[in-house]
Amino acid sequence: LNSTVRALRCGSDGCQVQIGNSPPETFDAVVLAAPLAHANITLEDDAALQLPAAEAAHKYQQQHATFVMGVLRTTLFGGADVPDHILTLESPATALFNSLSRVRPFRVDADAAPLQWPVYKIFSRNPITPAHLAALFEEYDADSVQSIPWRAYPHYLPCNETVAPFALHNRLAYANAIERIGSALEMSAIGGRNAALLVARALTAANPQDAGDGDAGRRAASSHNAHTDL
Repeated sequence: LNSTVRALRCGSDGCQVQIGNSPPETFDAVVLAAPLAHANITLEDDAALQLPAAEAAHKYQQQHATFVMGVLRTTLFGGADVPDHILTLESPATALFNSLSRVRPFRVDADAAPLQWPVYKIFSRNPITPAHLAALFEEYDADSVQSIPWRAYPHYLPCNETVAPFALHNRLAYANAIERIGSALEMSAIGGRNAALLVARALTAANPQDAGDGDAGRRAASSHNAHTDL
């Protein structure tokens, strides 16, 4: 939809979604697939809405992903035989990067000439500056440098923190709840599956006539407006 979701309010007959400045629209069920701490979505007051008060305060770890094509300064890492993946410790906090990985030389298409140098991917807590690159590389292509800041994963605390449920309401599933346990593509797939099953169960309960032959979840999910892309 390429629109900003501003607010959600759920009731017994579905969820009202405020999209941009348009009037609220009602959907049978909604999947929230964004971290609530940074989604800027207002969850309207509702007695049935289950949400730990601390969820909105959870912080995400800021990372910078920098890609650069060049020749690594091998003397920094003990000699010519440098591993393809280099990791550093959280302490001392002065480490220049969290990880540095070599991307094997590749060609954009079959007719393109091979790249002059390998491409490296650098993960760091702070931006990588030209001075940092000059220290890490004997030479590099300044035009190739791309840096992307992003909130990579939650800032994990000891295990006594409260985790949000997958079901914020019987019509509102929260796929990102699983990120408080572990953050990875595989975990997101589990969260998405749980959310889809919750939506199917809610729609089947609301429309038991669709539950004819034991395949209720799939039939219910396919016959209603189960919007999972907001």
